[in-house]
Amino acid sequence: MKTIFVAFTIVFILAISSCGKSSPHQGHSDSTVAAQSADYYTCPMHPQIHMDKPGVCPICGMDL
Repeated sequence: MKTIFVAFTIVFILAISSCGKSSPHQGHSDSTVAAQSADYYTCPMHPQIHMDKPGVCPICGMDL
């Protein structure tokens, strides 16, 4: 019974520790490739703002 508990604990710890990890290529894209493939640009603080090219939000001034 004790070995089952220890095995379960080890598996649980390994599962929890691997949840937050991502692949080395995920989230690291070239900005020019991302800019060429975007359908529209939006402000992260004001999602109602949509523009067809990169620019600045007219409400807060953040980059789109």
